[in-house]
Amino acid sequence: MRSKRYEQGQTRPAGGRLNEMVDQLNRNICPGDSGPLQYGSGGVAFNPPPRTLLGLFQLTEAMVYPDGTDPDEADVPYVDNARQVWLNHSSDQYGETSDSPNTTLYHPTCLRDAAGLPPSTASFGSGDRVWAVWNMQSGRWEILDPAERLRRFEMGEALNSGGSATVGLQVWNGSGWTEDDAETTFTVYDYQQRFSKMATASGDVGARGIARYMADKGAWEILDMQIPGEFWGTLQANLSTSTASIQVAVVFDAVFQGYNLFGINHGNLTTAYNPVGSGNQGTYWWSGASGDRVFCKWDVEHAKYWIMLVEPNAQNWQTLDVVTSISVNFAAQTYTYTTRQIELPPWTTIGSSVVH
Repeated sequence: MRSKRYEQGQTRPAGGRLNEMVDQLNRNICPGDSGPLQYGSGGVAFNPPPRTLLGLFQLTEAMVYPDGTDPDEADVPYVDNARQVWLNHSSDQYGETSDSPNTTLYHPTCLRDAAGLPPSTASFGSGDRVWAVWNMQSGRWEILDPAERLRRFEMGEALNSGGSATVGLQVWNGSGWTEDDAETTFTVYDYQQRFSKMATASGDVGARGIARYMADKGAWEILDMQIPGEFWGTLQANLSTSTASIQVAVVFDAVFQGYNLFGINHGNLTTAYNPVGSGNQGTYWWSGASGDRVFCKWDVEHAKYWIMLVEPNAQNWQTLDVVTSISVNFAAQTYTYTTRQIELPPWTTIGSSVVH
């Protein structure tokens, strides 16, 4: 069944209240955004606009991200001097822009912060090509491509595995990384429970990472991030098998495979934990003297450093005599033997003597 089009104000049979609603909507529709409303057996629908204009453009400069200080500036990212890309049929190359006028493109589908401003994580850069549509309502060419949903960040706060932290948005300013002026901080979440860190001292460089915006949660989730690195250090006091934790002085140039949080303002002291022991070694695993070198590794789940190795020392090591040779005098029914004494680490279990 074909629908019949009714113009505004024209009587519609049995339309009743619906006729009034259609007229009201038609009065409020911006001209050029769409055609008048149409009423038929399928209900109410918008007529399509007369035509849709698409253009392929090449950017010649960086996008501008407004900071809200200029009331006459657009509130979405834009770029001036974009050039439309044409096909050169003789060479079959998409590269001709010389005959194109300079055009300003807008990106209204950008991500926005709490103040309604776009954070300056660029979705496009100079030399990129983008599709844009001519919006008859705004009278502008508007970029169709979606917003960038990845952000670089620097984290100074402590983060527990599976938790969240406030971070600083990092952008490239042409010569180095810097915090964005429009939105300096946002919150990231460790959905994967793969990351953690101690707090960075004020003034020191935080851990760097990348987060992605997840629309279902409306939040930024960490994809990757530096975690505190392993390091060599020295014990600041005697360590025994009854010591649960101890201060360790970090050797600055021996932090590797991760983020070095021991910056100038932090200092080189940190707390390291002694693993729980078993067997003969006592309540905790390691022992050592003040000044002994130790190797420590970050535990993501518990957000702390564990002592993984202590340099060899005589603290609580166990002595064991090992028979190296034996001589038997059967006539005299005597024997002699020689032994060598060895020392075993404190975590070694030595069984009781058995007479055979």
